[in-house]
Amino acid sequence: MASNVVSQAVTSRDTVSQWVERVTGYSSQYDADRWNAGQVIGEPKVYPNYGDRRGAWAMQNIDANQFIEVEFREAVYVTGIDIYETYHAGGVKAIKALGDQGQWRTLWQTDSVTSISSSRVFSPQLAEMSCRTKNIRVEVDCTACETWVEIDAIQLHGRTFLTVPPPPAEELASDFAKIVNDSTFSDCQFLLEGKHTVYAHKAIICARSDYFKAMFSEKSEKSYISAAIEIEDVSYISFMAVMQYLYTNSLPSNPYPCPPYDTVSLTHIWRVAERFQLAGLKTLTIYLISEKMDATNVVDTYLAAAESTPIIEEVRNNCILFMSTHLQSIVNTPSFTALPQDVMLEIIQGTTAKLKI
Repeated sequence: MASNVVSQAVTSRDTVSQWVERVTGYSSQYDADRWNAGQVIGEPKVYPNYGDRRGAWAMQNIDANQFIEVEFREAVYVTGIDIYETYHAGGVKAIKALGDQGQWRTLWQTDSVTSISSSRVFSPQLAEMSCRTKNIRVEVDCTACETWVEIDAIQLHGRTFLTVPPPPAEELASDFAKIVNDSTFSDCQFLLEGKHTVYAHKAIICARSDYFKAMFSEKSEKSYISAAIEIEDVSYISFMAVMQYLYTNSLPSNPYPCPPYDTVSLTHIWRVAERFQLAGLKTLTIYLISEKMDATNVVDTYLAAAESTPIIEEVRNNCILFMSTHLQSIVNTPSFTALPQDVMLEIIQGTTAKLKI
């Protein structure tokens, strides 16, 4: 007996995850409409609930020779299978795939089934298979529980191509993060605050920054190898943020030995990024400031953005907008009185304009 339904496959990069589209065979079924074999088609209907519930396949014959054969929309190189067991889990004894020669090939099996009184998603480690398939056979042994073993759904995971997909770009950033301020194989160094030495790799930072490229173009081979280049008027923590960005395109979540970046420290990093002509880092800091901004820090953020040069106009404007929108929650904060009167007037006018709208 065969059942049909449209089953959507979900694809991410080279990986395909799909639910059963069709039942092509089975050993037995309890009835034709409530616990029939076709219940395994599509997404789970019973899980995560447990019990003898309609919506899952239950066999009629209680023995060690039950099975269900299913078909998926797209043939793949199998990387994983999830079996949603919702009654007497643990009864699956074998998982097989239909090979290109028409024979069932064992992906997983056990000589000892169990009976588990809870629902679960069974995802065993599978043997490798060198050909693509879209047909799976799940064999069930009911003797451990001496009653029905019920399966709600089956999901197949696999690759479209046999070759493993290349590593993501994030892995490159993770590898480069390991050599930030690492003296091993470094060919230049900087001195911050007169006491902190920061090691770097000239090829990397020059490729990422025209500022450093120009700096090293003006220096002799001897000067940048033998002595640290002193960077004035830049804090160690801000310079390390620049280095992290140059190597990984991100900022460290925990900038040891300092606490995580707050909105004020991010304004300092923005100005260092401006000095080093790093437009991407400037954008990143503004984004992080907007994410971290709240009623407790918006006034300090405004002052940090607007009372030092260069003024960070986008952050200043975002702060004004935030304060105009949340005036009631910030007007009684101690820091609110630190704002210049003209700024307070601008905020109140913004709030009034919103009320009129």
